[in-house]
Amino acid sequence: MVLLSHTGKEHTVDGGELRQEYGNPLMLRAPLDRGVQVIAAHCGSRGFATDLDDPGLRTVPSLSLFFRLMDEPKYDGLFFGDISALTSFKRVAGALPQILNRKDIHHRLRK
Repeated sequence: MVLLSHTGKEHTVDGGELRQEYGNPLMLRAPLDRGVQVIAAHCGSRGFATDLDDPGLRTVPSLSLFFRLMDEPKYDGLFFGDISALTSFKRVAGALPQILNRKDIHHRLRK
């Protein structure tokens, strides 16, 4: 089974009361820890999320949380990033260069 989940801030669809906290990449640890393959749509490329590992629960860029999961060896082979929307106007300036610079994760990116 593969889980495809939106990560980062949703801004394409006007959903009124969107629960943006559901886009926090760190919330994907639950299925990953159960062996489910997860594809993080948009690689957390927009917005900010709560750092659930920080006792102070500070807010950080969602992309940094995506990278944190990519850097966890136990998720190699389980955690992937979807790059299909990264060339859109709102994403290309910020996240795309950072993701391109992370050559170590390119084999885990999907389109």
